[in-house]
Amino acid sequence: MRRGISGRGSAYNNDEKSFAVVNNIMLDAEKIPNNFDVDLKVDEIDKVKGNWNFKIKVSTDKTKNKIIKVSPNKDLSSLEKDSVLKKITVTPLTTTLEVEGKTSIAESSVGWNFMIFDDKDKQISNVGISGSGYNNYSDEIYEYKGLQTKSDYITIVPYLMKSTFQKFMKVDLSDKFPLVISNKDQGGLIINKIEFLKDKTLIHFQLDKLFPQWTIGGTCINLEDENGYLHPLFPNNIKFSTEENCYIGEMEALPSKNKYKIVTKDIRDGIDIRDDLSFKVYLNK
Repeated sequence: MRRGISGRGSAYNNDEKSFAVVNNIMLDAEKIPNNFDVDLKVDEIDKVKGNWNFKIKVSTDKTKNKIIKVSPNKDLSSLEKDSVLKKITVTPLTTTLEVEGKTSIAESSVGWNFMIFDDKDKQISNVGISGSGYNNYSDEIYEYKGLQTKSDYITIVPYLMKSTFQKFMKVDLSDKFPLVISNKDQGGLIINKIEFLKDKTLIHFQLDKLFPQWTIGGTCINLEDENGYLHPLFPNNIKFSTEENCYIGEMEALPSKNKYKIVTKDIRDGIDIRDDLSFKVYLNK
């Protein structure tokens, strides 16, 4: 049974001609065969029409025995009434939390979400949320990347969104990189390099902790010039780099001789990390 489809984003290779996009299709592992074919038909890519057909052979032999499913039935009523963490599924590619309840936790008045850490305290990057609701019933799946190494347990830390981030931080841009803009416990924005090219400006940046949860979905990086004019980096101009939580943003061409400030959202007062509500889930099969 297909549970849903979610995008992982896109990226250009260095030649800026080869484009890659990843879609994640969630399936029930017990209900698919060990070997099957996927027919992929594409008739348009970014307004370029064509007729591309692919037949891809898929095998689950290398992954089926590495799937771990845990049913903690963890009561999450402290977050939202009648909510329960029903299932955790860990595969080599993804880690998912399945939450059931009468109200959507993600769409509640406070907007709950979760951070996940492995047993070495390494954070697992968030991918997205999908779900459905019917008859006063909500089923949500919080999706993260797979665990890079074997982990005996994961630590789940709830956090809530308290504001719409109306505050901003400004930092003078210099030629010394990396430039770290910290939001304390909530993580930070790291500017690794800025290229002032003839036809565009490229910002190479890295995100830490909670920044990936909201940054790519909304404009978070602006260059403010000497006249106080903001040059925004729009989400659809942000592409994934090859490194974890690293991105390349493209904006209009700007004069390299001018002085600029990096302007980004201040999330210190907008997010409340609830370490007091954190808990561990052991992954023993």
